[in-house]
Amino acid sequence: MFLAQKELYSPAAEVFKRCAHDYPELFESHYNLALARYALKQFPEAFLAIERAPAGSAPQEVARHYLRGKIEGALQRNAEAAEDLEMAFRSNPQQENYALDLGLLYLQHQQYPKAAKVFDGGIRLNPQSVYLWFGLALALFLEGRTEQCLSAGEHLLALRPDFTPASLLLAFVLTINGKLAEAEKMAAQGLNSPHPHPFLYYLHASILLRLHSKHDAQILRELTTAERAMPSCSLCALAKGKLEEARSDFPAAITDMERATRQDPAFPDPWYHLATLYARSGRHQEAELARRRFSSLKAESESRETQAFRKVLLESLSESSDAF
Repeated sequence: MFLAQKELYSPAAEVFKRCAHDYPELFESHYNLALARYALKQFPEAFLAIERAPAGSAPQEVARHYLRGKIEGALQRNAEAAEDLEMAFRSNPQQENYALDLGLLYLQHQQYPKAAKVFDGGIRLNPQSVYLWFGLALALFLEGRTEQCLSAGEHLLALRPDFTPASLLLAFVLTINGKLAEAEKMAAQGLNSPHPHPFLYYLHASILLRLHSKHDAQILRELTTAERAMPSCSLCALAKGKLEEARSDFPAAITDMERATRQDPAFPDPWYHLATLYARSGRHQEAELARRRFSSLKAESESRETQAFRKVLLESLSESSDAF
């Protein structure tokens, strides 16, 4: 277990493999091998290892259901994953990670009310868990219950003020609710944490742009920081282009808008801005092509910002789950 605790999963897997071979009657040797294989993302091998584990005690069988559910989720065997994770959660609801993984599975498959119910149940037995509060806040947001989301997020930040995914979530919710001044303060609070989430730099800069802030140098600095951590951030390139367009620096704006289209060719917004920028620069043929490209793209049911935000927050919750 020492090697696994030090995240030396490959040598740990070899040790557990020998243990499972030498002591096939021990549940723990097979379970630990499956756990190491899961950490190495060797999911079929992990499933085989947990299936080979002999029958264990009642708590060990619950642990089997839990780990098998995680592995099945990674293998996209969603019905089986839900069945195993639900079994583990019902059998031992006070286990924080059982609630976290079941709720995360529901979130990933857009079953937001079920996710919120699981997180809420887990919180009742683990009221200090920032991860369960975060899962609940995210489920409430995705379900469209923004006021309840804000309440849960504020409770989370009272427990742990430096938990920047919560600052990101609340700042975004406040932004889409039109409370830009409050959103800016929340994003700035998150950026003052020791290890701010890189998407916060983008979000804070974009809020400043919406507020027509004159702090151009700060906005550019934050967008550059965000791009350094997220090299394919088409939203960052778009925001930079908007700032440069507002400053009438059309060549720089065109450069950034073109970069946004290379990073995400199906993103309509940069093409819209390019049509105007090309026309202002006398590049009328390119302006017409940009207009046609913009018109050819289907209207999206939700903004790219919302899509990126949801992906980032689900990844943050998934990383919290894998840390257990």
